[in-house]
Amino acid sequence: MNPNEAYNRFFRELFLAELMSRDQGWVLKGGTNLYCQIPGARHTRDLDLYRQDDPTSFLRAAAELVETMDEAKIGSYRFNVSIPKGETVDGAIDNISLKVEIFYGVNPVVEFGIDVSGDLHVPVVTDFLDVQRSDGLDLEFMERDYRIRSYPIENQIADKISAMYELHDLRQQPSTRYRDLYDIALISLELRADASRLAEALRIQAKIRCLTLPLELHLPSSEWADGYARLIGRLVGPRQEIIEVNDALRIAGALANPILSSVESTVTGEWSPDAGRWI
Repeated sequence: MNPNEAYNRFFRELFLAELMSRDQGWVLKGGTNLYCQIPGARHTRDLDLYRQDDPTSFLRAAAELVETMDEAKIGSYRFNVSIPKGETVDGAIDNISLKVEIFYGVNPVVEFGIDVSGDLHVPVVTDFLDVQRSDGLDLEFMERDYRIRSYPIENQIADKISAMYELHDLRQQPSTRYRDLYDIALISLELRADASRLAEALRIQAKIRCLTLPLELHLPSSEWADGYARLIGRLVGPRQEIIEVNDALRIAGALANPILSSVESTVTGEWSPDAGRWI
């Protein structure tokens, strides 16, 4: 990992820990949520958040986040949070992007983005996940461990499967989100999931996005073999079992295909990453 990426992650984790300590109505989703559950997972440069407590609409939630965290002081650092001018909203899921700028005194240090989603159709998250900061430093102003509410893994899988097959712009271009296949395969290797919850999450996503999902995972276009290889080349320490696109497709399919091809009323069981099958 290069120094800029390490810096970005450090300040994202400081921000996230402070936010969750101030307001527990927020839930973490996206790549950072996956990294919190699978240390060493592919990381992103932004945070993805939504509120499960009022206000839950994306615009009011974004305003709430600005009010809670703008000008927050964490140690010697000041965090400025704003909604960029001209920010627009599009896509099937209501969301808006915020900008976080970190200063040491008057000197800018780094910045990152936050995507705030609104009114998601997901189960209420009641449990907390204990997370340890990845920097390994002992800081006077921040504990090593912090707590988050974590987006349900079944919904994260469903989001990624749906995004793989969503078409874009007027030309109906196939997805180029090669990272989604990698993440689904990684989840298959590492985490447990509930079959009925995954089936319901897929049903909801298909309805929201007006999609007909396939009965089994396949590469969305001929570009994916090369695109996936480029993704692997950019990752730091990718999982060896899924560096080849066909291996990733097979491992991800072991988790997804039985749910995609099943009748909803017959879906039961739990995914076992150790066994590599539903049990």
